[in-house]
Amino acid sequence: MSSVTLPSSIPVYDPNAAATAAAAKSGNTLGTSPEALQDNFMKMLVIQMKNQDPLNPADSSQFTSELAQLNTVKGIETLNAQFTSFLSQVQATNFLNSASLVGQRALVAGNTLAYAGAAVEGGATLASDAASVKVTISDANGKVVDQLDFGSASAGKVAFSWDGVTTDGSKMPVGLYTFAIAAADANGKVVAATANTNVEVASVQRSATGANLALADGRVIASTDVLEWTK
Repeated sequence: MSSVTLPSSIPVYDPNAAATAAAAKSGNTLGTSPEALQDNFMKMLVIQMKNQDPLNPADSSQFTSELAQLNTVKGIETLNAQFTSFLSQVQATNFLNSASLVGQRALVAGNTLAYAGAAVEGGATLASDAASVKVTISDANGKVVDQLDFGSASAGKVAFSWDGVTTDGSKMPVGLYTFAIAAADANGKVVAATANTNVEVASVQRSATGANLALADGRVIASTDVLEWTK
């Protein structure tokens, strides 16, 4: 008894599936560069055209649309590559310009004093007016070596200079010291004081985000952390 093939069981021709199968058979792989993407796209397009249903060919506008999409992708990839190159050039230029900062003095947040035999400068930013501002300087072991009394000060930046001489008149050795600032208003209420130091830039280091500054007190900070450049 002969069998009859029902219309629903007749395979439907799919040009996209045929193109994919042909590409897989040829061992074609996609690259990541704009040139590789364009080359692979053209190969796929040719395969798609070869395997399209002759009784129902694809509309030419479809190929035009696909080409336009390819050009858009290629343009974005090229733009990204150019921007990356431009960014690298800008960072290199900024790093070279930052080299001129070596030896300059920068006002940065912190309470470290790098004493090298000459007077060192520190300070603070007061949140409001203070009737009393006192500075306590300590050595690396936390021992108090000097105390300074500045009396009253207005809100904003206040600065002091320490010559390395202790309260009893002796000269301290070269090294790192720290200081603490205590400020209060006329009623004895504590006034917030953020410690600042005026420190020399020892060297400039290159980083992925730009230039970092190595300070004389051993710290490394981003150039954007500098509050003020001083002489």
